[in-house]
Amino acid sequence: MTIGYGAPTNDIFYGGCSSMALLLTVESVSGIFLDSLCFGVFFVRFSRATLVEAHVRCYSVAKRHSDAPFQTLPMRIQSPDDNLGAFVLLALPQLIVHRIDPSSPLFPPPASSSSTSSVTQCEIAHHVAQSDLELVVVLEGTDATSGNTMQARYSYTADDIKWHHTFAPCVSRDPVTHGAVVDFDLFHTLVPAPPCPSTVV
Repeated sequence: MTIGYGAPTNDIFYGGCSSMALLLTVESVSGIFLDSLCFGVFFVRFSRATLVEAHVRCYSVAKRHSDAPFQTLPMRIQSPDDNLGAFVLLALPQLIVHRIDPSSPLFPPPASSSSTSSVTQCEIAHHVAQSDLELVVVLEGTDATSGNTMQARYSYTADDIKWHHTFAPCVSRDPVTHGAVVDFDLFHTLVPAPPCPSTVV
């Protein structure tokens, strides 16, 4: 950045004029302040992206499949219903549910399960570990500011699966405004799930 107004001589002190030095100082500080303000406004405006028309998809990658290694299979989503596009409202935390039934990639093959309609948690865990399954979750939506498509992906392995656990409640009601308050300290907290039949998952 270049500042100053020039002088007809080489006197950098402007002939002892102190007001000129003060003016240059004010101009320099004001320019830095305005630049910082503009960058801050720009960063806040575009760093907090808001996704609209957000939807989620799930895939299963079997790394040790007997027929073809690294076979990718889509996973049906029960909630939100993928028949309706699996759209999610990101204003509040959302729970994605996949039902393990005979059409699920997590369901053991008939040769390794005792029943074609229901399996135990141990059979599912053994199948997931033996196939070295990796679950890939894709969240995609449109940035409300720029209109660009944004996508976030995360993968889960057998070590990330916690059986008979659920997420701790992290949304409460504000006593003053009666609005929703999200406690992000509990966002990833897991708690034991309510008891369920031990023979069926």
